[in-house]
Amino acid sequence: MIELSSVLWLAMVLSALLGFLRGWRAEVRVLFIPIAYIYVLLQFDALIRAFTVLTGISSYVWFILHTVGFFTAVWYFGYRGRQLIDTENGRYYVRLNSSSSWLGALFGGVNGWLMMGTFWYLMDVHGYPLAPYITAPGLNSPSVQALWSLPPVLFTGGLSAGNPDFLLVAALFVLVLRLRSD
Repeated sequence: MIELSSVLWLAMVLSALLGFLRGWRAEVRVLFIPIAYIYVLLQFDALIRAFTVLTGISSYVWFILHTVGFFTAVWYFGYRGRQLIDTENGRYYVRLNSSSSWLGALFGGVNGWLMMGTFWYLMDVHGYPLAPYITAPGLNSPSVQALWSLPPVLFTGGLSAGNPDFLLVAALFVLVLRLRSD
């Protein structure tokens, strides 16, 4: 069995490789979406669950709704908002520029951390609903220590704390970066 912290690092490395190929401008466009989704999730999740219509929903269904909503928002609005690869005369090409590529790798790694870290956070909050396939980490495993480095936990100050004000500032900063990169 593979540790969840290893899967987090693998997602970061693969996203950094894609970011290297896509460039920093494309990755900054994607960076705003997961940060904004995490903010909305942390700010309004309790309010949404308080509706009387939604009180009977199981933790597994909440996990599926959060995960599908998160990845749909990230991939559709972030990656598919513009074309993944530029086309010219029907041929696909990727522009490699040293500064753009390395900054793209940096922002891509951050995007991988945000996406996989949020997915792991949602699994942890909902009690690992994919239990036969993905189980909770052991007590002394590296994954338990890595729980404190997940994006929603790090942005709010802890597993039990819930103050996403820093996250709002980060989202606004990334939005300014995104608008300046266009």
